[in-house]
Amino acid sequence: ITHKKWRDTLNVRLGGDYNLIEDRLWLRAGGFFETPAVKKEYAYVDFFSFLRFGPAAGLTVSFNNISISFAYTFVFQMPLKVTEDESAIFQQTPASQCQDPYTDESRCHHKYLGKPSAPANAGVYKANYHFFSSGISLKL
Repeated sequence: ITHKKWRDTLNVRLGGDYNLIEDRLWLRAGGFFETPAVKKEYAYVDFFSFLRFGPAAGLTVSFNNISISFAYTFVFQMPLKVTEDESAIFQQTPASQCQDPYTDESRCHHKYLGKPSAPANAGVYKANYHFFSSGISLKL
């Protein structure tokens, strides 16, 4: 099992709203920035938490005791490239005779001496997200 070595992130968010029509229509906008939760060498396809930022917008319409809200957020993540030399995640090799420190040339693959097996996370990672949400509030 490979440990991901997760780390704390810094997240900054800023936003506000404006009451366009008093007690009837609110417009909202904002944005955010977040640092990665995983170091580059531990990046993998199971959880994309890289350097990210994005805008958000929304509105709320209210009539009588009912409010309906809609919102959209775009999450842009900076592309991340991991080379085989940088990789810290390796292919699983059950029952392998190659043991730590992985330098026995008779038991370990010559190309990966000093490593448990072939790197498993080398490549370029790209991901963006679109979030749409809506809600209804009822005042009793």
